[in-house]
Amino acid sequence: MNKYSEKNDPTLVDLTLLGDDSAFEELVVRHQKRVLGTAYKVTSNRWSAEDAAQDAFVSAWTHLSALEDHERFGAWVCSIAKNHAVSLMRRYACTATEVSLDLSRGGRFPERRCGPVREAALL
Repeated sequence: MNKYSEKNDPTLVDLTLLGDDSAFEELVVRHQKRVLGTAYKVTSNRWSAEDAAQDAFVSAWTHLSALEDHERFGAWVCSIAKNHAVSLMRRYACTATEVSLDLSRGGRFPERRCGPVREAALL
């Protein structure tokens, strides 16, 4: 148990804004499972979810002063994680449009087409 484990989220946010990096570490430890779970619901992939979760905490760190209600830190960082996961899925939404394994009979290598993924498929 560390000196931050007894403090609530608003206090930890305030301490972080005052320059106490260890307070933010406690926020990460406290919310990492939920943030990772939120990202995993979108990506269905552990590694992509971990990337999105890490990006979410970095974004939360850099934009913490924009958080108006410090009580809502957990919900806020989960929302950021969901947005990062959706963006990640859009970025990697490339599909092969045509595949033939028989190159000797005029088959072609697959063409790759990348484009936006339908929102409904991600949410």
